[in-house]
Amino acid sequence: MKKQLLAVALLLCAFFSYAQTFTPPSYAEINDNYRNHVNNVFGILEYNRVTTGLLVDYGVNFADPKTYNGSVLHDSTLIENTVFANLYLTLFTSRFNNSISMRHPSIHDSLFDVARQAEVITLSGLLFRYNSIDPNANTNGKLDVVNGQLKDKYVNGIWQNPYQQFTALAITPSINYYELSYGAVRLPSNLWLSNMGADVSSIQFDAGDGRVTEL
Repeated sequence: MKKQLLAVALLLCAFFSYAQTFTPPSYAEINDNYRNHVNNVFGILEYNRVTTGLLVDYGVNFADPKTYNGSVLHDSTLIENTVFANLYLTLFTSRFNNSISMRHPSIHDSLFDVARQAEVITLSGLLFRYNSIDPNANTNGKLDVVNGQLKDKYVNGIWQNPYQQFTALAITPSINYYELSYGAVRLPSNLWLSNMGADVSSIQFDAGDGRVTEL
């Protein structure tokens, strides 16, 4: 697959579920009624069909991943650490099968805090491919709904793919405001979260001063 070169500007970057042992974590403040409902809705889907391991329809929408696609940059895609945390939490609760392993958000928050240094703008970033159910899948004959449950559709023995694939990109500093006359910018490798590692050849920072820094 073609390597991707990511040029990054500071602060700008870019419910339903069932998956074997996966349930939304307790800190997401989702009660048992919610879990029981979504487990029933998704209970007969073939979970291995979600190729990225992430199904946002399964997760809890703390932030809309489609907004942060890395392609359109404007005020509404401004990333600060709270938005970043909500976006990662959305993806984390979207884990749908065992094909993906993700760091617990609270562990990442701790690592992010520890990485702070004087006169250093420390960044954390995420880049994930994820799946979403096509909103027209049922009417287009790609997904069945049986007694309120989603079910994979086969036509003449051929599985009909109801899933779309998207990409989420976000990068944020550890704090929102700095008062520095000079400051280095760093993105430690342990603060880069992704399921697309093989597709990224380099990450660069452009502060608009005529210099591009490799992170």
